[in-house]
Amino acid sequence: MSYVEEVLRPDEGVLQRAQLHWIIYAPPFVLLLAGVVVAFAANGSVLIGLLLVFLGLLAWLMRWIDRMTTEIAVTSQRVIIKRGLIRRSTMEMNARQIESVRVEQSITGRLLDFGTLIIGGTGEGVEVIPRVAAPLVLRNAVSGLTTDRLLRR
Repeated sequence: MSYVEEVLRPDEGVLQRAQLHWIIYAPPFVLLLAGVVVAFAANGSVLIGLLLVFLGLLAWLMRWIDRMTTEIAVTSQRVIIKRGLIRRSTMEMNARQIESVRVEQSITGRLLDFGTLIIGGTGEGVEVIPRVAAPLVLRNAVSGLTTDRLLRR
């Protein structure tokens, strides 16, 4: 059972889920590619190339674990973010505490549909979620949550 399902209240439902974008694998891929190129270069750098390949695989594994263990959800009452496999870091922000929702996207982010979601809250500070997939969909879900809260007053 996922963390989000474990902490849902009886009167609460999940409106939107999100995950980290596959772009997080780009740096390990570049490292792997560089390792293969160096390993097959004619100047005897096989050991350095194999080291780069090993580091690339290790970086890929770390990113994969990060992506698989990060849960992002907007429920009918709050935003829930959980990160980590062994050491867990969670953030839960109630709808009434959300003041602002921003999305920052580079040109590459707009083309590949990823970006940074920034949620500002009262007393809670700011929560930054980098490299999230479909950030506008997630922003709209959070904005809808705060709009619904205002309409219910």
